[in-house]
Amino acid sequence: TNIEKEYASANYLYATYLQIGNGDMEAEPYFEEAFRIRARLAGYNVDTLERVSEDRPSIEDLFLLCRSMDQLAYIYLRLYPNSSTKGHLRLFQKSYKIMKECAKREPMSYRIHLATTLYNIGTSYLNTHKYDVAMKYLEKALNIDKALVIESPEIHLYTRNYSYDLERISGLYLWTIKDYIKAEEAALEASLVIENLYTYNPRVYEYDYVDKLYWLAVVYQEIGKYDEALEKSFSSLRILENANACAIKTENRIMDIKKLVAEIYAKKFIYNKANEFASDAFIIAKNLYIRSNTKQHFEQFKYATKTRVSILQRMSDNEMAESVISDCIALLNSHSDSLGESQIMDILELKQEIIEIW
Repeated sequence: TNIEKEYASANYLYATYLQIGNGDMEAEPYFEEAFRIRARLAGYNVDTLERVSEDRPSIEDLFLLCRSMDQLAYIYLRLYPNSSTKGHLRLFQKSYKIMKECAKREPMSYRIHLATTLYNIGTSYLNTHKYDVAMKYLEKALNIDKALVIESPEIHLYTRNYSYDLERISGLYLWTIKDYIKAEEAALEASLVIENLYTYNPRVYEYDYVDKLYWLAVVYQEIGKYDEALEKSFSSLRILENANACAIKTENRIMDIKKLVAEIYAKKFIYNKANEFASDAFIIAKNLYIRSNTKQHFEQFKYATKTRVSILQRMSDNEMAESVISDCIALLNSHSDSLGESQIMDILELKQEIIEIW
């Protein structure tokens, strides 16, 4: 049993390492193996997710099973959002049921994890466009995390989780409910909450703070507060210049911010600045895609390319736009031989979209 536990931990850690460096697809089989082992150790059937052992599992085994289920569900959510066989929502819901048992046995230790599972379920329902149900679960997570912050403000993890609840709820208000006042209020509170942690320990919370500033900039852009959006975007870029975070993670966020700045300048009709930042974002996205060739980086390259071409079109810079299109298509063609059918279809769709923009 001890060897099995160590093997499960090794699979989980190696999967996390692969996920950071190479993406979800390479990490998936190791997370699956970790989940299968954790299910057996806790006395659960891997296929039905029902308990088959009469022995009461330890709370540690239950918690580690939930953690492995949540991580695998997140992988499925990102890789197979509409799959009927890779059931991310089923895993999240079962994890919630087991985590409630943990929280009942040891409330002080496991309430935070119960809130995280509720957050995960809300995110999963968001992906299936069931927004009312998503809001219900996200608000439950928010209420637990807010209570934990009030009870123990010195525990920074509670505050961090609370800020992510606020950000997710802000997104619901912004994109689906269209309540822009509440979207702005939640995004602003999320950034202020993390700002306190960042002031206390910049090196630990720099990326969280950047994340919240970026989201606040997105909200400001959507509601037409362009100057505020630019101010938050540039603040986040300044922090990332000396970031302590993972290099790929930092590059991804810099690219996101520069794309956002390009879009803001385009809305302000300052096309020379829009083109400058769109070009920077395109180069970063291109290099990330060349290095990793993952689905995530393909989607980022796709969006950066379309943004760049669209801005060049508005500037009537035909020659540069044609150069970007040629460069993009050549790169996509060079990757086609090593890809699966679905990825090749993605490339063909992107080519068609670029041509249609042009």
